[in-house]
Amino acid sequence: MSIRISADGFSFFVNAPLNGELIHCEDYTLHEGESMSHKLGNMLVQPTMQDLTYDKVQVIVDSPSTLIPEEEFNANEVENCYGCVFSDVDIHTHRVCSTPLPSLFVVVLFSLPHDVYDTITNLMPQATFTSVFATTLSSFADYSTKHDFAEPPLFVYLQPNQMLLYSVFRGKLLFANSFSTDNIQNTLYFLLSVWKILKFDARVNHCIISGDDTTLTTSLADELGEFLQYVELV
Repeated sequence: MSIRISADGFSFFVNAPLNGELIHCEDYTLHEGESMSHKLGNMLVQPTMQDLTYDKVQVIVDSPSTLIPEEEFNANEVENCYGCVFSDVDIHTHRVCSTPLPSLFVVVLFSLPHDVYDTITNLMPQATFTSVFATTLSSFADYSTKHDFAEPPLFVYLQPNQMLLYSVFRGKLLFANSFSTDNIQNTLYFLLSVWKILKFDARVNHCIISGDDTTLTTSLADELGEFLQYVELV
């Protein structure tokens, strides 16, 4: 089972272990004043959830994330480190978690509310936690290695109001950042600005785009086609 946690709700995805077939999928958007931990707990104890046996439970958290070098990582300092980067997050009410990415020599820090973390672990003790930032970065690193690009690519992961940008080349993380975007023109501006900062060549480097909303990804690919020669949707 995979549980996706975001600021305004959560989703469940249950897949068969042998063939990966989707068995159950459910989305829930929180209403104003509604407690995420309470609603999440109620849904996890429903018969549709409790009647199944889970090989593993992965919780993917869509929250502010940051990277630190593997050699600088200290498990005892994650709260202080995270609090310095995201001063608007109350680390006393949030649990700071970490996901190591050994192939890139970095560790991703992210957080979720304590009550949400406790609700999940009480009902699903086998649950492991990671962030959207970590999962997309890991996927793009694998994609970059598999395709063995001649020059560094730029990877784009689109969400409705946010864009994640990465450049991973031959096992090295060259760039990683996120940008708040509310329209395709802002998305295009930030992307091309990063392209220029990295000194990429529009005739040589590849731009690989992915995301959950195919309308967003297709629109961006169409716009980028006017500026870059190699634009791919994955």
